[in-house]
Amino acid sequence: MLDTVIVLGSFTITALIPCWVGEDEAEGREAIKPLAEIGEPLMTDVHHMPFPAMQSMLDAAFGPGTRNYWKSTYLKDLNDDAIDVIVEQSKGMTIPGSSILLEHCAGATRHADSSSNAYGQRGWDYLVAILPLWTDPADDNAQIEWAKSTHDALGPYSAGGTYLNYIGADEDESVAAAFGPNIERLKKLKRKYDPTNFFRMNANVAP
Repeated sequence: MLDTVIVLGSFTITALIPCWVGEDEAEGREAIKPLAEIGEPLMTDVHHMPFPAMQSMLDAAFGPGTRNYWKSTYLKDLNDDAIDVIVEQSKGMTIPGSSILLEHCAGATRHADSSSNAYGQRGWDYLVAILPLWTDPADDNAQIEWAKSTHDALGPYSAGGTYLNYIGADEDESVAAAFGPNIERLKKLKRKYDPTNFFRMNANVAP
C-alpha cells in the first residue's frame, strides 16, 4: 500500500493507494475496506487491474518537461514524531504535483534475506520518498533545498539506507547506501564483467 501526500495549488491532499495481490478479490476488498472509512474521502476508485497497470499508474505525473530531484530514507519506526515531521515538511511543497510518498515495505519484501540478491534493505517496514516536481529552471534551487531539508528533518527517525529509484543524479555515494551490505559483492562482479565501467549511465556501481 502506498500513502501519498500531494500538494495541489494552495492545499494538500493525502491519497491511499492500496494493492491487493491475491487470488480472492472479495478477500482483498474486505481487507482494504477500513481505508474507505477514514474521514470523508473526496473519491474512492478501487477496481481490478493488471499488475503492469498498477506499476505505471503514476507515470503520467512525471512526463516530459518536468524537473525532479528525489531523496528517500527508510524509517526505523513510523511513530507519531516522524509523522509530525512529514506533515510539517509537507507545508513546504509549493509546486502542484510535488509529493511525499510513504511506502509500506513489509509483507513479501521481508520474506527473503537481504543477502539473497542485490536489494539490501529488507529490514525496514517504511520508506519515505521526497519528490518535488516543477518545470521552471528558476525554481531549481528552492525545490532541491526543500527535498534536502525534508530528508535532513527525518534524520533522527532514519534507519539509514535509501531506495535506488529515488537517488538524485548528484548522489553517487547513495548507491552504496541503497545496496547496503551487498555493495562489495556487486563491485566484485563489476570488476569481473565490466572493469572499465562501460555501463555507467545508471545508478552506478563503480568497479
